[in-house]
Amino acid sequence: MAFASVRAFVLSACFFVVLPVALAAQSVDKVRSDVLSALSTPLPITIVGPLLTRDVTVTEEGDGFRAVLGDTSLMGLFPLGDVSLHLTPLDDETYRVTELRFPERLDFPGMGVLEFAGMTLDGVWSSRSRSYSSLQWVTDDLRFRPGEGDRGQVSLGRLGFDVIKEPDGADTESRFEIAANAVAVTGMGPQNVALGEVRALLTANGEEPVDLYSVIREVLMSATMRNGGAQLQVLGQSLLGNRYGSVGLELSGRDLSAVDVRRPDESYFRAESVEVRAALSDVAPRNWGGAEVALRFAGLDQREAIPDVVMKVEEAMIRLSGGNLPVADMMAAAMTLANPPRGRPVAVSPLLDGLVGFGKLEIATEGRSVWVETYEQRFRDGQSTTEKAFETAFDRWGMSFGLAGFDRNAGEVHFATDLRGGRFVPGATIPDEALPHIAAWFPNVLQAQTRVSALNDGFLKRLFTDVEIRDLREPVELVLPLMLYVAATVPDVATGENTYETDLFRISQSGQYRFYPTEVLGLAPYEGDLRVRMSGMPGLLGYLDDTLTQVRPGSDEATAIGMAKSALIVLRNLAEDGGAGAHEWEVGRPDVTRREIEVNGITLRYPDFMQYMPMLFGMAAMRP
Repeated sequence: MAFASVRAFVLSACFFVVLPVALAAQSVDKVRSDVLSALSTPLPITIVGPLLTRDVTVTEEGDGFRAVLGDTSLMGLFPLGDVSLHLTPLDDETYRVTELRFPERLDFPGMGVLEFAGMTLDGVWSSRSRSYSSLQWVTDDLRFRPGEGDRGQVSLGRLGFDVIKEPDGADTESRFEIAANAVAVTGMGPQNVALGEVRALLTANGEEPVDLYSVIREVLMSATMRNGGAQLQVLGQSLLGNRYGSVGLELSGRDLSAVDVRRPDESYFRAESVEVRAALSDVAPRNWGGAEVALRFAGLDQREAIPDVVMKVEEAMIRLSGGNLPVADMMAAAMTLANPPRGRPVAVSPLLDGLVGFGKLEIATEGRSVWVETYEQRFRDGQSTTEKAFETAFDRWGMSFGLAGFDRNAGEVHFATDLRGGRFVPGATIPDEALPHIAAWFPNVLQAQTRVSALNDGFLKRLFTDVEIRDLREPVELVLPLMLYVAATVPDVATGENTYETDLFRISQSGQYRFYPTEVLGLAPYEGDLRVRMSGMPGLLGYLDDTLTQVRPGSDEATAIGMAKSALIVLRNLAEDGGAGAHEWEVGRPDVTRREIEVNGITLRYPDFMQYMPMLFGMAAMRP
């Protein structure tokens, strides 16, 4: 106990010794000069700004100073009255800023009225960088009424800024967060908008200290200048000149709603939660190691006016990602394409170097429980009525499309679709005779996976080495090289378990083959093996028989149905037993130059389509 008392006495003595030293280092005139130098920026020491003031009065108060900004105005146009804050010196250049006192009602003539119930500020501010290294700024019950207060209202239960910059080993991570709750926009347009909570978080981690507060301050400053666009471009170039370990942006909200005040039951958008995430990793001036943007929402309920569509989604995600991105080259090529020079030749090969030098690009979406109601408008006896046409739903879905390997001269394209638990519920407007056809063909399950590889972009670049075009808006010079490239490219194609399933039948296919574009008129321009499996063949044949009885004999429709039935019967006779009433076919094509296909070991030959071309054209010429 004695040791603890001595320790407490020593700490207290140190505090009372250090505090006068810090105060002595900061004079009233020094504090006043630091405050004045901070008021001209868009985000000054008071956070609200830029501010103009008639005078700054600084007095000693407690452990620091009280600065009073007399007769202030925002940008010299909107009077605010007196504003004050308390500054506690931490060293020669750093203060702790607290106790911000601000008028709780601000009148902006011709613009509106701003009111709030309370405001708190607590942060560490540097007079040298005129920036906060840490900050918590909160405003409670904020309301803005435009015009004379009769044009609606924007209200926020709580609005806060949170800035944190803390060292982490050799790096410095910085955070800039804006959060608000109980957000509402009412009476200002055709829709009332509400948000239970909204949050934006920007983070950065780099080899050099990252000051996001100063970055945002400079962006706001540039945006208010006459040549703001040029200033923003310079700022962007300076930011890209640094190297960052990671940069991230998160936007999230919950209990979002936008309701048409004229038709609240017919036009609305509601979501339990919405989230946007953007992340960059290994960011260098010319290349980004990785990039990803993701949109996720849950509890979506949307309805549009006319045509009426009601959509409900339990959960969904959309993601765009990339890897090994030569950003500088890609941006230069894109800008050349967006602003093509006239009368000056442009070499094609450098454009391709910039556009196809990436490692990976992919877009994907997935989710569960999507349900859509579709309505249609009908006119009867001069009156308009809206009736439900049908409902469609899927328990789960997923889709993706991606490009990869182009930076290694081994281009690859892949895409996939996965729909499960499909349901179709007809409305009163769909006749009963159409229901069997819907049940026969509406997919309960739809899966497709395909990967195309061996796309040699290096060959494409060499092909365009000597090609120049004078106007990118009329690139006629590209036609012949592209045709040559397509003719010389033989991609490898691999398909997964592609499946199409309805209430009546199920068919699946997988395979691996090489595709020959030059043989496309030969009807089967590939070499390789396919495997096909089908269940429900008897039911499908019975469905075709029933359909034939419902169409006019001899009609084009009856002919097409008869041919489809004959083809199915031939395939059934060639099939092997796949068990559980399923039929299977092994389809091989060993030589693309021969007009032969092997089906379960039986060779089938088909005619050469090109042999009939002269005959077809000749017959067409002989017609009167």
